[in-house]
Amino acid sequence: MERINLSKYLGNSKALSRRAGALAVKAGRVCVNGRIVTDPAFRVPEKSEVTLDGALLTIPQRGVYLALNKPAGYTCTHSDEFAEHPVTELLPDKTLGFAGRLDKDSEGLLLFSNDGDWINRITHPSFEVLKCYYVTTERPLRQADFAKMRAGINHRGEFLKPRKVLPSEDGRGCYFVLNEGKKREIRRLIRGCANEVVLLRRLSTGRIELGNLKSGGFRFLTEKETAAAIVPNALPDTLKFLLEN
Repeated sequence: MERINLSKYLGNSKALSRRAGALAVKAGRVCVNGRIVTDPAFRVPEKSEVTLDGALLTIPQRGVYLALNKPAGYTCTHSDEFAEHPVTELLPDKTLGFAGRLDKDSEGLLLFSNDGDWINRITHPSFEVLKCYYVTTERPLRQADFAKMRAGINHRGEFLKPRKVLPSEDGRGCYFVLNEGKKREIRRLIRGCANEVVLLRRLSTGRIELGNLKSGGFRFLTEKETAAAIVPNALPDTLKFLLEN
C-alpha cells in the first residue's frame, strides 16, 4: 500500500469521512502502531496498525482485474503438483482467481481478479455473460454437423447446446458462442459430430476481446473494460455479427 496521510487512511477504511477523520485525529482518538498521532497529515508507513478508539482499522483490498492470453500447454490451477506449467506462472499475482477457465490444450483470453463478485458475474450462467471461441477441426464441419450442435447433444447425461455456432469467414473453422462453461463443452460437441478439435481459442468475454495481446502476455483492465466484461448478452463490436445470424 502506498503511504497516505492519516485522514485519508481513515476515509479509505470507511470508518469516518476524511473531514471527520481529521477531527478524530486532532482529538487524540487515533493511534498508529500503538502511538497517538494528532497530525491528520501524518504519513502512515506500510503495514502499520491504525486504531480508532482502540478498534483496528483496515483498508478494503483494491480490486485487481487482469487479462491474459493463455498459451496451449498451461493448466488453469493454483496448486496442482502434477501440472507442468500452471497458468499462474504467467501472472504478476499468483493469488488471483479465475474468471472462467480453459483446458490445458486450449488458448486465448483468460480473465483474473481478486473481486469474487465480479468473477461470479462472469462465470455464473444466470448473468448471461457470453464467451466467444474460434475453433478448427480435423475435418471440415458439414451443415448437418452445425444443425446437430444447434439442436443440442446429450453427452454422458448432460445436455450441451451452444448459444451460437457458425462457420468462420475464412472457411477453415467456426465460431462458438457460449454463456456457460460446462467442462470441455466445445470439444464434446465436436466429438458428438465424430470429429476432433485441432485449435480452440477464446476470443472474448462479454465485450472484452483478446485483440493483439501476445501469447503468454497479460495486461491490467481499465475501469471501463472491467465493466464491459460483465455486460450480459453482448459481444465486442468486431464479433457482434455472430448474434445477428
